[in-house]
Amino acid sequence: MIRRFLCAFCIFAVAPVLAAEDKAGGPVLDTASIFSWVISTFAILSLIVALAYLLRKTRFVKVNKGTLGIENQLYVGPKQRVVIVKAGSKKVLLGVTQNQITYLTDVDDVKLEFEKIMSGADAQTQKSLKENDSTKDH
Repeated sequence: MIRRFLCAFCIFAVAPVLAAEDKAGGPVLDTASIFSWVISTFAILSLIVALAYLLRKTRFVKVNKGTLGIENQLYVGPKQRVVIVKAGSKKVLLGVTQNQITYLTDVDDVKLEFEKIMSGADAQTQKSLKENDSTKDH
């Protein structure tokens, strides 16, 4: 895409210059001057790209490098979502709407509690299955 744009730009920018003639009737530019124009144009473009790269690497432009960030989000409606925000080592579940942000719970505590409930439920399920099997045998 960029290559096509550069080719089109070169054709439209150079064609009028090549078509022009000086008062003596000869071409204004020869091959050497066209070549030097193309080289200088690419040098300037390369300088712009190099400066942009350096600005990005030196972080002259402010980039969020903190420990606060959105880890995951789920949209539940238009302009409404549930977001897991990680702040350092802590994860918090927030409800976000257009007008407010509501704290829901800590994610790590819910995960541990959920695992405890599930392990207890799993043990109870296994126990009830064994009791059902023993009552069917009799």
